[in-house]
Amino acid sequence: MFVNQQGSRRARSSAFLVLGSRNSFQNLLLPIWLAGRFIHRLDEPWQTTTYTALCRVQSGTLVIQKVRFRESSSGIVVKGESGEPVQLAVVGQPILFRSEIPPVPLLAAMTYDQRHIVHLLWEDWQTQALPELRWHRDAHDELMSAFMANLNAPVATRAAALADIVARRGLQEEDGYLHSSLGLTPDGSVVLLMMTGSLGDHGRMQRRLGAESAILLDNGGSVGAAYWPATADPRGLDDVAPRVIGAGSYFRDSALTTLVFELDRNFLEAPFAPRRPGDDAFTDWSVS
Repeated sequence: MFVNQQGSRRARSSAFLVLGSRNSFQNLLLPIWLAGRFIHRLDEPWQTTTYTALCRVQSGTLVIQKVRFRESSSGIVVKGESGEPVQLAVVGQPILFRSEIPPVPLLAAMTYDQRHIVHLLWEDWQTQALPELRWHRDAHDELMSAFMANLNAPVATRAAALADIVARRGLQEEDGYLHSSLGLTPDGSVVLLMMTGSLGDHGRMQRRLGAESAILLDNGGSVGAAYWPATADPRGLDDVAPRVIGAGSYFRDSALTTLVFELDRNFLEAPFAPRRPGDDAFTDWSVS
């Protein structure tokens, strides 16, 4: 709907690449800020948290930097470490920062849904009441309780609490989720990635593709991507079906959030090979 309404007036000459995610901003630790408008969950601990965010700064360039949000007499303001005034800030998990992959406990501390960090057989225990699956559900509940109990604690404290549970229970890292991420190269180029794997895998692939820093865009699965070519149709993009590049097994067409890129080049065909449905389709990188 957003693409149809906002993109129609430029649809004759522009192509659009759209990433959708079903559950982004309903989760904790993913606020956004735009020209003084601050969107976050009511229980989001933004006053005490240092975030990693994709920012558009006053010069018009995109940077991934550490930011803090502060209250002022004129409303909420954002301060980035670059010192340049920020026009837009979209927070995400820092899967790559200055060429370094953050440790798993830190990623866990910045990820509300721990099923994206550790392997918990959650699909099984949500649909089957088997005694042997109760252990995984209990592990999930313990992790989530620790996350919420330490929500207003320093991030290092929250990370240590989660790491203790993971070590005590012998949990393994989750590597079967489809995620989307955005990275920036040293020259300012954008790297968009959809990939099934662990968050560490995602950061390593972003670095392999040339990114210096990258953030996760979705805080979980349920992601998809579509391409709208430029069209001379007088309706603009209204009722013009997109060419779906791929979607995760849990994606819903009515995504809660979208990231829209207006491309400076129109492709008659989507500039990506089509993927079969399902998360496993994004593990085969012989198809680029």
